[in-house]
Order: sequence, then structure tokens, then C-alpha cells
Amino acid sequence: MDSVTEADEANLLAAVLRDDDTSMAESAVNHHLERRAAEQLTSSQFPAWAQRMAAVIGDRAFLTRRLREWT
Repeated sequence: MDSVTEADEANLLAAVLRDDDTSMAESAVNHHLERRAAEQLTSSQFPAWAQRMAAVIGDRAFLTRRLREWT
């Protein structure tokens, strides 16, 4: 996931989250969110990125909480 383009990021994360192993899928997406949030936190693009990620993660409690903590 480190090399995914911004244009493809949401689609890739959505595909990962469709994996049958939900624990591993959410762990992988969380790792990605943590890395990207740290990179973008002070950017003017951060709020829009966070909204896109919120749409992808949906109602997954852990991921929603972590993203909320970054915002």
C-alpha cells in the first residue's frame, strides 16, 4: 500500500477491507491510515483525505475511532 497513488487509494483500501480475514484487513488498513495521516496531518489536503477515508472504512469501529483521533 505504500506505493498506491492518491487516485487509487480509496479503491485499494476498499478491496483490502473486503478480505474474509477481517482482523488482518483492518490491521493493514489501520497501518496505512496511521502512516498517511502522519504524513498529511499539517497539509490543507488532510480534511478532504480524512473524509474520503471515512467513506471507505464505513462503520468499522476501530478504524473509525483511529481516524477520528487523527482529526
